[in-house]
Amino acid sequence: MKKLKKIIHVIGSPEKGFQQVTQEAHFLIMACIVVTSKIVLLVARFDLFREYCEALTYQYMYSMKDLFNLNLTNVQIEKMVSESPYQSLRSTFLNSIVMYFLAGIFIWMLVKIRKGEGNLRQYLSIMAYAHIPLVLSYLFLGLVSIGTNELYFNSSFTSIGYYFPGTVSPFLKGILSGVELFAVWKYILVYYGLKSVTGFKKRDNIIICIFMFGILMLISGLNVWAGEGIGNL
Repeated sequence: MKKLKKIIHVIGSPEKGFQQVTQEAHFLIMACIVVTSKIVLLVARFDLFREYCEALTYQYMYSMKDLFNLNLTNVQIEKMVSESPYQSLRSTFLNSIVMYFLAGIFIWMLVKIRKGEGNLRQYLSIMAYAHIPLVLSYLFLGLVSIGTNELYFNSSFTSIGYYFPGTVSPFLKGILSGVELFAVWKYILVYYGLKSVTGFKKRDNIIICIFMFGILMLISGLNVWAGEGIGNL
């Protein structure tokens, strides 16, 4: 119940909410929610996820077989295809863990380089609670997928990239896809988290958030570019 009240405070009154979050710096439960939230969506709509993974893996493996003249039988390829959704779930889970801790450590290091205040636990707590909008986005997209039968893997309709034509380069579309409603909300919350602990002026906290968000857009661009590259092999 206490965690729920804290979540409500972070959403409704982030300045006061993050003051409480950074004072207590209890992040373990929220960190578990962070690293499992996307997995819950993918498992809930495993039918769509499996279809997506199998189609991508099938196309990729046969393209690689022809391109490099690999000695792969159809039976071997079909086995890889059938296993791909489960391997992807594992990699998504591990990636969520790594990215969460890297984000917390990286933002803590940025603050320390600029002689700011706060310890690592506080910054891990900030990144955990700032993830709440993304948890809500997974819930929202899961409900929408019931009607649309689509999971919006590369670009959600809540992002700018979704509304650009296919003629846009994959890298640019990926960057634009990173400019997404719930992701922007997340970094607004990160700002309030930083404000509660760094001791910096408003401008410095905003710069850190913009820098982190820029890295997020770059990663999004590279992911879409790589995915399109596989699809075009």
